[in-house]
Amino acid sequence: MKVLGSMSNPIEGLVKKVWNTLANSSPGRIQYANVVIRSKELRELEALRLDLDEKLNYTIGRLGVTSLCHGGYRIEVNSPMGFPWRDVIIMLIANGYKVTVERINDRYVLEAQLHVRR
Repeated sequence: MKVLGSMSNPIEGLVKKVWNTLANSSPGRIQYANVVIRSKELRELEALRLDLDEKLNYTIGRLGVTSLCHGGYRIEVNSPMGFPWRDVIIMLIANGYKVTVERINDRYVLEAQLHVRR
């Protein structure tokens, strides 16, 4: 199955090329591509960051409020259903924090403290 149409920009051309490749691939190749994309995403989340404050604020956006607390982070979740739980928890743990989740006054709160492993 080929997707026809004009290529008005490079992104559209890339999307069409990927679509055509996937449409002509076996299910095993599609699963492999999905695993490769996920592992790349996981490596990015697990990267050590000097700009962790900025990355957390960017990732959380309006779905929560991040503040510094006792040398760590306190994140109050505004919207639990849309909150990027996985991304935030992986980033914090990968950067050496111990994360706890509590419900305080009908709001979910993540607290992250630097964790020293023995």
